[in-house]
Amino acid sequence: MGQTQSTPLSLMLSRFSDVRERAHNLSTDIQRGKFQIYCMSEWQTFDAGWPREGTFHLPIILQLLQVLFTTKERERIQEEARKSHVWPKLRAFYETGPPPDPHRYRPGDWVFMRRYQHQTLQPRWKGPYIVILTTPTALSVDGITPWVHYTHVQPVDPHTFLKDFVPEWKSQPDKDNPLKLRLHHYHLFPTSKTP
Repeated sequence: MGQTQSTPLSLMLSRFSDVRERAHNLSTDIQRGKFQIYCMSEWQTFDAGWPREGTFHLPIILQLLQVLFTTKERERIQEEARKSHVWPKLRAFYETGPPPDPHRYRPGDWVFMRRYQHQTLQPRWKGPYIVILTTPTALSVDGITPWVHYTHVQPVDPHTFLKDFVPEWKSQPDKDNPLKLRLHHYHLFPTSKTP
């Protein structure tokens, strides 16, 4: 069985439509004749011929793939990839120090919120608001619909404001679903007595 030796040039010319398409994707237009002349002169000048160890012969490529993708070899390749890519990134992450502690706010705490649009003679902080729910980075406060990042709030001394402004919370079972509870709150504002 006479097997012809292929060269990079013969392979590229036999698949020239793919070469032209890749060049077009790189915003370059090439012509077959000029490309052939360029490759022949360039490869001879720099002695960049066919790689001595490589081949495009399909049976040899399939044998190589069988060797590379046996179970043992696959595990070895994955282990090498972990050593060279994953572990250095993990090491760098842990060398920077432990992850930061979560914020100190808990449900029931009182906070002031930073105003996003600060105007003249307007306080920078609004509130106080009571914290309803928390995540490691955000708070849900009473009276504000969107969640607030914990860096945009400031703790309040609970003894600085009147007890009458503390909201009263009540829970009622949902009318449609007995497994749900509805939370309602109202503020107990001081009543002014008129003489």
